[in-house]
Amino acid sequence: MKNVQIPYDLFMALLRYHLVEDGSCVDEIRQKLEKTGFYGAP
Repeated sequence: MKNVQIPYDLFMALLRYHLVEDGSCVDEIRQKLEKTGFYGAP
């Protein structure tokens, strides 16, 4: 298994999405994942 680091603001958005069930941050999460290279075109 590989260790990765994600930006703090992405981590907080993921926590908010999963723990508080705040669906309003889905677009924010997607944009941050695309920016960091974890999501989108290979």
